[in-house]
Amino acid sequence: MATSKTKKEGKAIAPRKLKMFEEIVNLSNKYNTLLVSSARNITSAQLQKIRNNLKGKAVMKVVKKQIMLKAIEEISKTKSSITDLKKCIEESSILLFSNLSPFELAVILADNRVAKKAKAGQVSPKDIDVEPGPTDMPAGPMISELSSVGLKVAIENGKIAIKEPKIVVRQDEKISEVVASILLKLGITPFTAELETLGAYDGKENKIYAGIKIDREKTEKQLKEAFSNSRALAFSIAYPAKEIIGLLLARAVSQANAIERLNSSASQTSGS
Repeated sequence: MATSKTKKEGKAIAPRKLKMFEEIVNLSNKYNTLLVSSARNITSAQLQKIRNNLKGKAVMKVVKKQIMLKAIEEISKTKSSITDLKKCIEESSILLFSNLSPFELAVILADNRVAKKAKAGQVSPKDIDVEPGPTDMPAGPMISELSSVGLKVAIENGKIAIKEPKIVVRQDEKISEVVASILLKLGITPFTAELETLGAYDGKENKIYAGIKIDREKTEKQLKEAFSNSRALAFSIAYPAKEIIGLLLARAVSQANAIERLNSSASQTSGS
């Protein structure tokens, strides 16, 4: 297939590259979804862990950018819309093939974050805090090391315990060697690495989806806030939704009892 793609400027393409090119094209015919993700700042070990977690759900291929672009050109002969996916490809991109929808696959990627340790000299994208509690470290030189970064410590049962919470690195600050060492010894991995979705092709809809951002925690928080606000509004206007019908009945009973007490008090007053 696609033998015209085996030469570039009169020079034959290496068999290994040709094999990968053909494999991508074949996988695109087998699966409905082709997703492009970024592997920036992800180590080989972390990538392997994500790959293992995706078994049975998606096939992952680490391919050079130029091979990806050439393969998509070939695929576009039968799936014209996929051409726009080329705009999403970076040097550190990875291809994933699946029969899940692009959004289902993006959610799985977001859920498959792997822990990542802090490195000395790294600029922290967020505050890093150390929570109080016991440690496995015996009393000794570590006491002064922990104290040097502002941690309040004590000895409990022969081991060091952290007594108060402490932010050891502020957002946008560089992580010092001392803090990086302490976090490692405490078993704290404050960051996560994940395959960020750059774009995806949906074969069922013949559409490209770019800029898919999945933040489960943020979305859950927004849904909870929206539900709380909607329930408060429904209660204030006495809208008979099933989520608040019990509250409305309780309020009605309370108001009825108050009216009954007022009527009883008024009757006693007029009677005297």
